Amino acid sequence: MIAIPLAWGVVGWPQKAKAGRGQLELRAIDAQSEEPTAVRMRLRNPKGRPVFAAKAPRVGDGFLFDGKVVLELSPGIYTFTLDKGPEFREHTGRFVIQSGAADNHQVEMRRFASMKDEGWWSGDLHVERSVREMPLRMLANDLHFANVISWKNGESVWQRQRTPSETTVWVGNERAFDLMGGRDRRSASELILGRLAEPLMLAADEGEFPSPFESAQTAAALMGHLHLSRLDAQDLPVWIASRKLGSVGLLHSGLLESGSQDESFVKQPDDVLFPPPLGIGRWSQQIYFRMLNLGVRIPPAAGSGAGLNENPVGYNRVYVHHDGPFQVESWWDGLRAGRVVLTNGPLLRPRVNGELPGHIFRPDGDELQLEVEALLSTREKIDYLEVIQNGQSVIQTRLEDWAASGGRLPPVIFKEDGWLMLRVVTRNSKTYRGACSGPFFVSFANSKSKQQDAKTAQFFLDWLYERARKIKLSPDQQKSVMRYHRAARDFWQTRVDGLSEETLP
Repeated sequence: MIAIPLAWGVVGWPQKAKAGRGQLELRAIDAQSEEPTAVRMRLRNPKGRPVFAAKAPRVGDGFLFDGKVVLELSPGIYTFTLDKGPEFREHTGRFVIQSGAADNHQVEMRRFASMKDEGWWSGDLHVERSVREMPLRMLANDLHFANVISWKNGESVWQRQRTPSETTVWVGNERAFDLMGGRDRRSASELILGRLAEPLMLAADEGEFPSPFESAQTAAALMGHLHLSRLDAQDLPVWIASRKLGSVGLLHSGLLESGSQDESFVKQPDDVLFPPPLGIGRWSQQIYFRMLNLGVRIPPAAGSGAGLNENPVGYNRVYVHHDGPFQVESWWDGLRAGRVVLTNGPLLRPRVNGELPGHIFRPDGDELQLEVEALLSTREKIDYLEVIQNGQSVIQTRLEDWAASGGRLPPVIFKEDGWLMLRVVTRNSKTYRGACSGPFFVSFANSKSKQQDAKTAQFFLDWLYERARKIKLSPDQQKSVMRYHRAARDFWQTRVDGLSEETLP
């Protein structure tokens, strides 16, 4: 057998392979520590079909192994990719299996960025994989925190066992997952719950009754974290009005590693304005920009939906900045404060006037000039880095120009209240793949935001009415559910009326 990928070294010979087949023992090590490391392998046979290792956990068209795997394969030429999350270089290559041959090879996984060394810790708010496999899945994708769903509508692992006194499971000293994540999925939204000590009583199915806002009130009272899994959920205007959300899903389970996935509970975008497959990502961003323009400051976050789909754990991830070694509570606190960067590919580390995302600038004068800096690492090609100011792309800098400037961008001027974000999008044509910062805010002394306008508020009010017309229940159930929608109607109508008055000449 001949290996032709990178600098693989023969380190020994395993036992003789079965007749008619060849055997490869493959070892993966971290290039820096020289210790065995967990990886994902995507292996294809001479016909281009995926090949899986026996008993190894699968993810999409690949499988995971922790440091070593022994493969028994039919003769032929095989191609492969080894992957370990967005901070490591992918290794691709091929090898030839000969009948009866047995080889032992080693490959080094090389890190090209270390987000944790800069205070950024990765997390995935929506994981539906078995607890037993979580350590390997986190290590193979270099993820530091995961919110693992163990209870949901009509189903809970805690029906068969006692809830533990400690719900955080540590994987070494720098990784952990929460056992007590929950999911309340209904006909018009999907709520992910975290930071809870025990499961809640949820509706047995995904119907309208009882209202999901009842369990949300309970979770909020228990100081849990409420994450709306997708920003395009039909009930978004009601969730905004509830003031219960700790984060919203800007990168979500509908964004797949190779494509996109539709859901029945979402508001569909205009395919002309937001054509698939990239449109689903841009649609969520446009919704979020409208929220920010109305002064709704809910931090963006990310969830892969791993287990519900074929995404690896941590594919859509949110990096949270906090000082010192990794701590779960510090991570949650940083998320709530908006010190976040979201990605399913590029690695973006922004600063504005030296501050992190989530910061509120409070100038005393009539004008504020902001200096924007960023570090960017990527495995895929990117055309330009953008600065979004109040929903508009005001700076588009090509990467070669950005690099020549030492990571600095042109200044951004504010003369009224507003916000800005940084964004990069890769050239991937099969799925929306990119990164963005959480928003930075500007709030002038004794000033109301002129970014707010009645048209944007009306957008959410119309959305609310469109959604409410679909609710058809018995009179008692209708009354119980609709009270949350009526409260949301008043919330949005007040903003439409108030903003309309402000814009009168």
